[in-house]
Amino acid sequence: MADFRIELERIAGNPGHFTAIEIGHYVLSIQASEGHYCTPRQTLPKATDYLSFELAIINKHSREFMHPNQSSVLREILKEESITHRIMGWVSYETIQHLIDELRSREMLKDI
Repeated sequence: MADFRIELERIAGNPGHFTAIEIGHYVLSIQASEGHYCTPRQTLPKATDYLSFELAIINKHSREFMHPNQSSVLREILKEESITHRIMGWVSYETIQHLIDELRSREMLKDI
């Protein structure tokens, strides 16, 4: 599917943060700047300039940060990853792309 990094835009007045991506029950906070765990660890204007990001998954309804083990869907999608915290550092572009593609595919199947 399309590169998720193209969807990310810097928040006006807060150049260190990108807008979130909402998919189904989840809000994905995908961040990269000199203050985040990302590669490179710099504040760059475009998300396409990053290889890894800081990722937090938020429950859309409760607005609480989620550990992927709290959801069977997330656990299944991210089973190859070693995740120990709710906020995950240095998550590769490919891993996040896989997560987004899988979540969107599952949401589309619900509509069929």
